[in-house]
Amino acid sequence: GGVAEQLLDHTDIGPAFEATAKRREAKAREAEAEGNLVTARDNWYMAAIHYGAAEWPYDDSGKQHIALHNKKRECYGNYARLADHKIEAVSIPFKGKSIPAWFHLPPGYSGGKVPVVIAIPGMDSFKETSVALANDRWMMRGVAVLAIDGPGQYESPLLGVYVSMQNWIDAGPVVVDWLLRRAEIDAQKIG
Repeated sequence: GGVAEQLLDHTDIGPAFEATAKRREAKAREAEAEGNLVTARDNWYMAAIHYGAAEWPYDDSGKQHIALHNKKRECYGNYARLADHKIEAVSIPFKGKSIPAWFHLPPGYSGGKVPVVIAIPGMDSFKETSVALANDRWMMRGVAVLAIDGPGQYESPLLGVYVSMQNWIDAGPVVVDWLLRRAEIDAQKIG
C-alpha cells in the first residue's frame, strides 16, 4: 500500500515522523560541522517539527514521549541559535508550575516597542509550529510572536499544566502580564 494506507494505524505515526526527524537532525549536524549554517538552521527547524509530530500519538508522560519531547526542544534550541531573528525560550510562571513558550522578535529588531501576537496552537499542535521558518506572516510585518503551549497542549501537561476551562481563563492574564513586563512590547498592540 501507499503511504496513506501505511499511516492509517495511528501507532505508525510516531515512528514515521521520528525517522524523518532523525534524518533531518543528522543533516543539521553535518551541515553545521561543515559551516553551512543556513542549511543547518533549516534542518534543525525541520527536525524539531518532525519530532513534535512524532509526539502526537503519545498521550502519557512515558519514556518515549519524553525522549521525543527532549529531542524537539534540543533541535528547536539549535534552530533558535542560528535563526534569522532572536528567539528566546520562555517559562511563564503559572499556578506553581509554568506555561512554556518561545518568544520571537522580528528579523532586524534593534530596539523600541513592537506589536506582538500571542500564538496558540490547536490541541493537536505545538508552539514550535507557530512561526514559519521563512516569510512568517507576523515576523515579516515587524510583529513579535509569543508562541505558547497553553494548558493541556503538548509540553504543558508534561509540566503538570492540564487542560480545563479555568486554566485557560487564568492563563490569559498571566501570559499578557508577562508580555507587559517586556521592554520590546507595545502594550497597546497585543493580539
